[in-house]
Amino acid sequence: MIVQAYMSTVELTTGVITVRAKGVGKAAMGSAERMIPIGALKSIHLRNASALTNGQLELVTERGKTLVHFRRKHQESIRQIYDAIVNAAPAGLHQGPSNAPLDKGNVGDALARMLGNVPAVTASEKATRLDQLADFEQQSELAGGGGVFISYSHSDADVVDAIAARFDQDGINYWRDDKDLLVGEVIDDAISRGIQRSALFLVVLTPNSITSRWTARELDEAAHEEVEGGKVILPVLAKNLKSSDVPPKLRRKLHVDLSGGQFETGYARLHKSIRVHLLRRAP
Repeated sequence: MIVQAYMSTVELTTGVITVRAKGVGKAAMGSAERMIPIGALKSIHLRNASALTNGQLELVTERGKTLVHFRRKHQESIRQIYDAIVNAAPAGLHQGPSNAPLDKGNVGDALARMLGNVPAVTASEKATRLDQLADFEQQSELAGGGGVFISYSHSDADVVDAIAARFDQDGINYWRDDKDLLVGEVIDDAISRGIQRSALFLVVLTPNSITSRWTARELDEAAHEEVEGGKVILPVLAKNLKSSDVPPKLRRKLHVDLSGGQFETGYARLHKSIRVHLLRRAP
């Protein structure tokens, strides 16, 4: 069984769900695809499309989340494959509400509110811009990369765990070595691909990371791409790093500080910035 979504197709064969990008527009990734074994599926959610927003079919495994965006015209066929996946899945699969409203976290809840406060943006323009962001995130995810590459020292895994948990909650697609590196891959090559495929480069700056050779190498590569217009670097301070200790190449950039009791305030600002940057880079 195979059905058409907005910028991808979803195919269900014996024991496997395959999501393929169509490869259209500037963000085209050709035949990029993600294969999900039915047995690996932990939960499935279906959120219906509306006149102004895409719907979402959300497939969750231990490795992460795959989102398939679709429009109202695809709703019936997406519901059919949703039912087929549920019937084929092992007992105990968690199912989200099949008629829930769209979770705007994936296309920018803060962004949607912001656009709603700008009188010059018509409903049609708003829908088009949100569609563009949804397309960009869909292509980025299927390509094996992410909207945001997270660079950090493993000594600061606790900080990154907190950020990643919020990204998962807010529907922000990200690349993290512990999540995305595969056994057998050449580590530095895989990291370079992750950096290249991600629109944004988030570097967690702490007393540990500013002395890490891996973090320095990743930052150098991202800085080179930023000069060429292919990346935006987002400095995030943590563990009470002083502003004076920020690497020289980042000192002119506005940063957020997640140290101590500043996490919620800093994360809110980071979340809004990520959404706006992604919208600006949408095809």
